[in-house]
Formats: sequence, structure tokens, C-alpha cells
Amino acid sequence: MKITELLGHKIRLGIIVELYRHGEMSTFELVSKLESSYRVINEHLKMLEAAGFVKVRRVGRMKMIKLSGDPRIQTLAKTLVELDGKR
Repeated sequence: MKITELLGHKIRLGIIVELYRHGEMSTFELVSKLESSYRVINEHLKMLEAAGFVKVRRVGRMKMIKLSGDPRIQTLAKTLVELDGKR
């Protein structure tokens, strides 16, 4: 998937922004923050994970997600948060 397609959806952008702001979060925390369904969030997380934007680990039955440590992704996320704050 091209980067423009990956970042071309508000849910995926929201996930990146929330993970940058809050660090590691569970899928259920993202569902609550982004006011979406578990199924929708999970679909978008799979795309972000496949592209290397997020890391997912399991704790029991729960998925914990954090933003990749790649400096380019961190810079992108920081920029998105800064732009989001200027609305």
C-alpha cells in the first residue's frame, strides 16, 4: 500500500495521533478514543502494522499497540499532532 493511501483515512491518522500522544494503548482504548468499533480499528491496525507504523504485542487476550520507533514515523506523528492542535 502506498503511503498516500495508508495515510488517506481519518481512522488511521487518528490511531497514529493517539499513539503519539498517549504511548502504548490497548485496542479497546483506541476504540473509545476514536469512537469506532473494534472491528474497524482492528482492520486499520493490521494495515498500519503491515506497513511498519505500529508494533502490536499481546498481553493475555488484549492487544497492546505502540507507534514504531522509526524516527521518520515519529517525526510524521509529531507533525500530525502539531497540525491537529492548530485546528
